[in-house]
Amino acid sequence: MTTIILPLSPIPVVGEFWRAAVRGGSSIAPRWSSPRHWLALATQRQALAEIVEQSPELLFDIGLTKAQARSAAAKPFWRV
Repeated sequence: MTTIILPLSPIPVVGEFWRAAVRGGSSIAPRWSSPRHWLALATQRQALAEIVEQSPELLFDIGLTKAQARSAAAKPFWRV
């Protein structure tokens, strides 16, 4: 099974607290700290780990070595 990993796009969030973060206001929560973004990161990293194990030849297509892919896949979801 081949999984395509796409770059993350900005995730729309609601509420005044989050709107200030998206506009670059003085909010303490950065815009990438939403649970939807974390889920997307976790999903992409899991897919990358599967590519390393099942289809390592695909790593060349995305410009990564096995070591780089393993390192990226091993990151926790909250690290960007």
